[in-house]
Amino acid sequence: MAAVTATMLVSCATTKIPKERHVTVQTKANFKQQSIGGAHSYYTLEIKSDGDDLSIYWPPDAPKPRSLNKNRSYTLELLEEEHRMPIGDDGFIYWSPELLRLTDGDRLLYDASMCRLHGIKMNRVVVPIAYGLYMPDRNYSRAEESAFPNAGVVLGGCCVDTERPTTHTWVCPTCLANKSRWEEQRKEQKTNG
Repeated sequence: MAAVTATMLVSCATTKIPKERHVTVQTKANFKQQSIGGAHSYYTLEIKSDGDDLSIYWPPDAPKPRSLNKNRSYTLELLEEEHRMPIGDDGFIYWSPELLRLTDGDRLLYDASMCRLHGIKMNRVVVPIAYGLYMPDRNYSRAEESAFPNAGVVLGGCCVDTERPTTHTWVCPTCLANKSRWEEQRKEQKTNG
């Protein structure tokens, strides 16, 4: 069973910027392997919070699930974003959790606010969600992974959710600069080439 503490709430509902809250959870490492169409597999951390079952997407750069002791309790700091669904008279609200930090006692095991590539603190910003079929060319995909993985691009899938045009994400200043430089070089190559 997980102990949960909500510690912060940020809101600006009038501009459709989703509310976000900071939640701390003490839990054991109970992971479930998931897949999308059998091609892409990932893990979720399964916990109980205030009587509800929560499934938390486990980031690929977080400690591998096998490396965590199933019998030990860990502290998770989560950022939960509010989602409003237009169902019924008043609508339906749910909170989706995102792993912010993972600690084992005093030892920090993971911090989502640090750029994994550049090792610097990132900024938490609100960005538009990119809906539609995302098919970047191979050169862009390689550059994104190797030079600017945290440039603020958030994909929303093919179905546009008009109730959710924006979301919160981590943005690295160095990733942004690298992306701008890459795009300028690409423009120059097309102009000169």
